Amino acid sequence: MLPAIQPVDTSTAAFVGPVHSPAPILLHALTDFHGPADLHDAVKAFFENGGRRCYVASSLDQLADLPVSILASADPALAEPMLAQCAARNDRIAILNSLPHANLSYGAAYPLFIPQIAGVYSAIDPWKSPADVPLKGVRGPIPPPPAPPINAIREFPGRGILIWGARTLDTTNSDFRYITVRRLMIYLEQSITRGVPPQVTPPQAVSLISDFLTTTWRAGALQGTKPAEAFFVHAGLGTTMTQADIDNGRLIVEIGVAPVRPAEFVIVRIQPHYTKP
Repeated sequence: MLPAIQPVDTSTAAFVGPVHSPAPILLHALTDFHGPADLHDAVKAFFENGGRRCYVASSLDQLADLPVSILASADPALAEPMLAQCAARNDRIAILNSLPHANLSYGAAYPLFIPQIAGVYSAIDPWKSPADVPLKGVRGPIPPPPAPPINAIREFPGRGILIWGARTLDTTNSDFRYITVRRLMIYLEQSITRGVPPQVTPPQAVSLISDFLTTTWRAGALQGTKPAEAFFVHAGLGTTMTQADIDNGRLIVEIGVAPVRPAEFVIVRIQPHYTKP
């Protein structure tokens, strides 16, 4: 029996800063880190908000081949290189506090609290929305809501300071408008690509992938009341592959999924009639 596809990790973040180390440092708790105050504060904010593990590195290049799923930086100079790395590897997403020129779904922008938001991303499943979530260890004043696609941070009496948006930087492709969809697709593609062993037959691949997607559907990541409404998996001669593909050992699988898309807040301002008692 072939081993089941194992889900990839989506909780490991990475920060770039003035750390004096020839190699990135992997941290599982704040007590593991001994570095500059600014970077220390970022790591502290990450773990306070649910972060599970993170790397700190002196350069973005050091992170290129590490098992990282979240890049975070408040440095505008790193925005474009971070997005480029995310798009090239297709295994991570960037959290920024400035709008780069690249209009890509591999990044999301916020005006403040980048390490805290990275902690929230790390703490939740990739298909769950990082919005309407309170941030810990932060204080106002909070700036007015920014223009999209920058996601807002808002303060509410009795609830604290909340993340109030879940959009990527992609304003043109409705399929990847939301952070949940981009993170889910990274999770699915990476898990399936790494989890399907070499030399499997098309029927074996369909069975393995269908089992994995069924588990994902049961976890609440996909729409539908039954698996057939949540996804499809096709592979074989005459559907996804030619005889030349088979002769050359190429396995081509077509997968379709129906992600659960977050409902956005619709804000309506009303002024009801008021009658004095």
